[in-house]
Amino acid sequence: MGNFKVKISSLLILILSVFLFQVFNSAEVNAASGQPSVLNLPNLQGMLSKLPSPQGLTKSQVLSHVHNLKSLNKKAVSKKIAKKPAAVKPAAVLPLSKIEKMYYRLYRFGKPLTQFGYGFFRGRKIKSTIVGAVGNNYIIGPGDSLSIYLSGAPAEVLGISNSLKNLAVNREGMINIPLIGVLYVWGKSLGEVKGIINQEFSKRFKNVSVNVSLNKLRQFTVYVSGFVKKPGAVLANGTYSVLDALTLAGGISREGSLRNIIVRERINGVNKVIHIDLYKLLLKGLPVNTYLYQGDVIYVPPIGETVAVKGAVKRPAIYEIKPGTTINRVIAMAGGLEFYSRKEDVKTIKLLNGQFKFYTTNLSNIRFLNEKAQSGQVIILGSIFSGIDNEITVSGKVAYPGIYSIKADPTLKSLVKKVGLLRGTNLSYAQVVRIYKNKIIKFSPEKVLTGKFNIKLDAG
Repeated sequence: MGNFKVKISSLLILILSVFLFQVFNSAEVNAASGQPSVLNLPNLQGMLSKLPSPQGLTKSQVLSHVHNLKSLNKKAVSKKIAKKPAAVKPAAVLPLSKIEKMYYRLYRFGKPLTQFGYGFFRGRKIKSTIVGAVGNNYIIGPGDSLSIYLSGAPAEVLGISNSLKNLAVNREGMINIPLIGVLYVWGKSLGEVKGIINQEFSKRFKNVSVNVSLNKLRQFTVYVSGFVKKPGAVLANGTYSVLDALTLAGGISREGSLRNIIVRERINGVNKVIHIDLYKLLLKGLPVNTYLYQGDVIYVPPIGETVAVKGAVKRPAIYEIKPGTTINRVIAMAGGLEFYSRKEDVKTIKLLNGQFKFYTTNLSNIRFLNEKAQSGQVIILGSIFSGIDNEITVSGKVAYPGIYSIKADPTLKSLVKKVGLLRGTNLSYAQVVRIYKNKIIKFSPEKVLTGKFNIKLDAG
């Protein structure tokens, strides 16, 4: 009978332990999910202390058993929580540059335009080059190493096979091949060097098969200066291009030029200056890459003249232009017109006598299209959707900028009340721009709100 009681008591403890484990499991999961837990350890300890001690087990043993269960359960809950996928961070949005802010102050509607082309270097990575993957177009230079493999050669040639490995190109650009002599290879492609070596061996030996491979790539220092994010020295190899070096330097800053990248190099004692226009690659897909040599210096000068193109074009942006670029060429740089563009509706803002002036024109005006674009000019191409359904665009220092309907707000007073003025808004001066009528109406928001001035609104 005594043994039976012990078994019953142990069974009760087992049932109680399982129950408590489930309670703790529920409590921990609720706590992990941020929901309040009804039961906690101190409460359970208090409940257990009031229970009569089961035969064969003390209260302290029961509490110890519960503690062990709770410890095991914490590990299980932590695993459940760890399985939750990490939250995806939104992509970082770059703050507006000085140039982007300046243009936005001029047109003040829609999204701010960004400078074209500078995203090219963002996220671009340089992959390590595998020697075996180098093609025949690779240019040989000092520091490279070649290996030559012979087959089918006579006995006198077989003895020199081991001495044809790791043949380094010296500082003068020459390579010394046993039984052949010195060959000048600097500036030649790997394919050309293979042909030259094959030709030299065929002159001296018959029935000789020659295989030439690049054994080691040269490494050297290139200096990047000017308007880049991380100016200084970068370590390059013979497969690296100017764009690779600029990428290692963090890319070109938005204050730097994409259209006049200067590379200064010295090959065979001759100084050479190369000008690279990155727009050829970005706009036309033309190759602009130049391979690097020991001692090259890359300089990025400050950005040149700029023009903003907005509205119904395929690629609205701020573009760097060269002197003499026409308006027609600028529109082409922006990708040309969209199908919904309105050729009769073209607006431009440009500097005249020290002040920015607003003009309207159309694309039938050949004189306008052939006009030289002016640095700081904004060209806005209209759309057939402009003013559709009697809409009005409100911008500036108001609480709720955006598009409003004339039907709902037919007068200036009702519209000003709806958009809401902010603290610091100029109460003495504002404008109504009637684009299609080429007319600007100046008014005081304060007088409008006090009923001293009011007009009916027109679409556009």
